[in-house]
Amino acid sequence: MPIELFILAKAKEPPTDALPKFVQAYTAHKRVATLVKEMYSGKLISDWEQAISGAAEKPEQVDIAPAVSAYMAVKDEEELVRNVRISTHTH
Repeated sequence: MPIELFILAKAKEPPTDALPKFVQAYTAHKRVATLVKEMYSGKLISDWEQAISGAAEKPEQVDIAPAVSAYMAVKDEEELVRNVRISTHTH
């Protein structure tokens, strides 16, 4: 799966074209994965909402939390042994 990074400028640097490029990539899809219960705030979110408001079509947001939870639930042997050690020492 290809990954493209969109790098935002730091506060005192000249702005980059990262946000417009990301909006273009985002709106090019029919569905996108997101954490729908999370609430975000700040300048970047305000800029994002403003940029998205002008989009002709917006993708459907699909909650990725169940998939992340299932992925994180898988434990390897090392993690299981460590958890058992911790639980036996705390009880």
